[in-house]
Amino acid sequence: MVSLDRPVRKDEIFIEDRGLYVESWLPERRSRRRPLIMLHGELGGSWVWERYLHYFAQRGWEGHAINMRGHYWSDTAEVSTLDFDAYVEDVVAAMVHLPPNPVLVGHGMGGLIAMKASEAKRPAGIVLLSAALPADRAQALAMKIGDAEKLLDFINVMTYDLYGPWDPQAYHNAPLYAGPGMDSSRSVDGAFRLYHGTFGIPANRINLGVPFYGHTFTGCAALGGTHGPGDTVHFPAGGAFYYAIAARMKDFTEHWDERARVPYLTSSRWNVLVSYDNEESVREKARYAAGRGARGLIIWEISGDYLTDGSHPLLEAIDREFHASH
Repeated sequence: MVSLDRPVRKDEIFIEDRGLYVESWLPERRSRRRPLIMLHGELGGSWVWERYLHYFAQRGWEGHAINMRGHYWSDTAEVSTLDFDAYVEDVVAAMVHLPPNPVLVGHGMGGLIAMKASEAKRPAGIVLLSAALPADRAQALAMKIGDAEKLLDFINVMTYDLYGPWDPQAYHNAPLYAGPGMDSSRSVDGAFRLYHGTFGIPANRINLGVPFYGHTFTGCAALGGTHGPGDTVHFPAGGAFYYAIAARMKDFTEHWDERARVPYLTSSRWNVLVSYDNEESVREKARYAAGRGARGLIIWEISGDYLTDGSHPLLEAIDREFHASH
């Protein structure tokens, strides 16, 4: 039986010619096990792998988590120079510098990069953790989804965070359709048309995303208004999951956007707007997916609607709709 308190050593490697920072966790003693190279997703960094690196190092595997350029502690770079091919080249270069015959472990975008990098330099193996791909048109084009999709059995599209506190105007986290005057591509429907229509991916290989969380906007009580940062006074600093929103429902006025087909909340007392999904909006998204022959839905994050009474209303609403559609 392996002791869980075995000492491990944390190290840092900087690949200077590529500007790449690599976070490494090493076991107390070297073993014959293949080294692991961890590749993060679009919005990640080596930090997403820390618990895994520590876990495997205690069990004899050395692990190396690469930060792609422009991510976390690696060198920054002009966005125009960072495309899918550039990230693949970074990983191939890192494989040359790091111990030989590694197993590549890729999450999301990192999974696509692992597969393409393995064509240039063969690893001992590849482990893929669901490829979650961007709904944003520019990002999807930069990742050359039309080529990458040939490597995947199905496509998970992150149709959430379409708007948030980083935007100058408050709008929906995950609108099914774009509202009047809004960018039609920044919607669930727009993302489906991008992947199915523009990239030509069969509908039955596309999973659309549903958020079990929302975004909060302070200093704002109307859609389209300017706003301050997220509300960390009335909601947890880690984010407004549905269970936190449901607990505060009585403090807000609920609205339904007929065009976008999603709800939102406002509080004139606190001057706060909350964008989120409720049972009706997730039903409509399930109905949309089923009606267009999509493979299904992915959820981020599934524990987000686990209420104090033990119910999970959003998940149940999706389940009922899918059963009714088949």
